Amino acid sequence: MKKTPVLCLFLCAALFLYAEDKPLRFIELGVEADAAFANSFISVRDIFNKERTFVLDLNKLAEHDLGLMVTAKATVFFNLALNAGLGFGLFTSIKADTVGTLPRTVLSLIAHGNADNQYMYSDTMRLTANVFADMGVRVYKKFGKLKLTALPALFIPLVYMPEPSVVYSVDTRNGLNVNVNASADLYSPVPLESLMNGGGFDINQSLNELLVSHGFDLSFNAEFELSSKLYLGASIINFPLKPALLNYRTRYDLAFSLENEQLLESIMDDTFMKNINDAISDILVEPQYYDNAGYKAIRPIRFDFYTISRPLRRNLVLFKTNIGFSVVNAALFNVRSALTRQFKQPEVRYYFNIGSGVSVHLGRFATLGAQIAYQEQMWHHQFSLGLNLHFIAIDLALSLQSLAPATKEGFLDSIKLNQAKGIGLTFGFRLGI
Repeated sequence: MKKTPVLCLFLCAALFLYAEDKPLRFIELGVEADAAFANSFISVRDIFNKERTFVLDLNKLAEHDLGLMVTAKATVFFNLALNAGLGFGLFTSIKADTVGTLPRTVLSLIAHGNADNQYMYSDTMRLTANVFADMGVRVYKKFGKLKLTALPALFIPLVYMPEPSVVYSVDTRNGLNVNVNASADLYSPVPLESLMNGGGFDINQSLNELLVSHGFDLSFNAEFELSSKLYLGASIINFPLKPALLNYRTRYDLAFSLENEQLLESIMDDTFMKNINDAISDILVEPQYYDNAGYKAIRPIRFDFYTISRPLRRNLVLFKTNIGFSVVNAALFNVRSALTRQFKQPEVRYYFNIGSGVSVHLGRFATLGAQIAYQEQMWHHQFSLGLNLHFIAIDLALSLQSLAPATKEGFLDSIKLNQAKGIGLTFGFRLGI
């Protein structure tokens, strides 16, 4: 029994003093998947409460625009570590995301009606949806205290829908008069007409179209060891070198109008909902037309500066902070068509990003992490666990998320577990020797 404490101390010493400058695996194959959902209003407390009822405060809902974000990504990768200062890998991934905003004018009308003697409402709704696939190479090399990492990648937008035009107007002076006009252009690297009409793809032609339409961008990271306890770094993600060319467009148009002097009667006899359902069914099933597009698209760009500090010996505890910004729809390339058609350039959007996190490393075999970040108008509170058993590694992460402004109130609301307005999950698995 007396040998047990001595054995534990020996194992702990081996755990923390294991040579960290050597790669744990020479070669590895891995997969990673993550999915996230977030909105700007409905929280966990609204769904799970003591009364076991769903509570929705329309008056509070009408104070701000209602935002919604859904994203999912899957990655497969292969890494080869030649030594502690040189390695390379291959990766391929697919990512889908959609972001939408419902303006507060609609919500105010639902919550208050025309209580403020306002009889005319009009506004624009925002919606984007994209699916990107990519494949690339990861190479890193150390030059003394400087480590450089480059990730050149080919990317293809499988589905690309920049911000469509959705304009509505509501007139309540004489009953209820609603007019909605929407148009959405869905761009793709292969023609969708045959598929939409119940046919299929010409595989050979589709593969050739995909190869021709790809774009090319570069991610780059530089990290410098300022001292044994402090590292400085900078990164650029998805900097475009060549835009993807989407040669086909599918146009959807919707014109919906409702004129009814008796709103309550139309709701009671299902006329109101029937008209809406018919309009939605038409826009989803019957595209207006197909044509050649020649639209140019790039992925969102992100710039980051960060510091990594390790106040204790080796990497037992690491603190990381970062600050930067993202650019969506960067106007680096003209979207003019090769067929001389001029397209509307989507609005360029800039987002401020900041974050801070801590990770505790139990040798090289287990890692616990926590992070708070504000990225692209969304608060993230992430908790992670990594298990590294040499031949097998598993990474798990759970994040609570909220679409909220970068204010004191937005931060305080986001850190309350019952106020979380979204969730994110990540799972990673690696196998190697």
